[in-house]
Amino acid sequence: MIQPGEFFSAKDLRQSFQEFRNNYDIKKYVDPAKSRNGIIFGNNALFPFKLTPIDYAEICINEYKKTSSSAVELDQQLRRKKFRTLYRFSYKYRTGELARDTIVFDAYCLDWFYQVACTAVPYEEYEEEYEKAINDAWHLSYYYAQYLWAQNPSVCQEIAAALSKPETKQWEQIISAILGIGFRFHPLDVYEFAIRHITPNLKPEQRKEHGNEQQKFKDSIMQMYGIDTGCLVLSPQNRKKLTDILTNNDTPYIWQLVKEFLCPIH
Repeated sequence: MIQPGEFFSAKDLRQSFQEFRNNYDIKKYVDPAKSRNGIIFGNNALFPFKLTPIDYAEICINEYKKTSSSAVELDQQLRRKKFRTLYRFSYKYRTGELARDTIVFDAYCLDWFYQVACTAVPYEEYEEEYEKAINDAWHLSYYYAQYLWAQNPSVCQEIAAALSKPETKQWEQIISAILGIGFRFHPLDVYEFAIRHITPNLKPEQRKEHGNEQQKFKDSIMQMYGIDTGCLVLSPQNRKKLTDILTNNDTPYIWQLVKEFLCPIH
């Protein structure tokens, strides 16, 4: 297991992750009689403490198998509908020695530990072992995110800064940031969701307000242009950009070509 303050490579990260995932069977620490809360994921009602991390990851990935990335799919929809733009709502992150599919799978395995921490109650005699496993999973999630941020310092700087020295209550934000990179969501949209949309500092009514704002935009874009933004939580900048593209108010395509030639985006 990687220790605080250590330098580590992708190989160290994967080795620690695999050892941790395979060696910590925290289900045996959980009291099922007191752990009855589940989560709704897509069309599934899941009880993470009854699953293995691998089972949970496979269920989550299967939920999105038709659309591997809403960001990539949005770019493809615009091309299919003949909107001429060089702008991409997806982003090709550098991931070092980690494959995109590996990142998504690992993130969901780490999310399993987070969901167990949110929904399970340990047996009293195993409480110490349970807390250690959960604490190690939380730290490993942060190391994983740090590795990816280090591969993309210019575009992940604000995300990393917002989650520097995080508290355990920000665990969900860290896993969402990892998934955002794995699903190739635009850095602005990763920041919007992981830092602004699900910050633990928001009150329930504020979260609801944010969700309603996103849903209203999604519905209007679908109704007027037949464009489905999928599960994307779009930043204000990208909501404006998409609106400009769809209403032909964006920078003329020829000038986009010139700008790209002189200064490639990514």
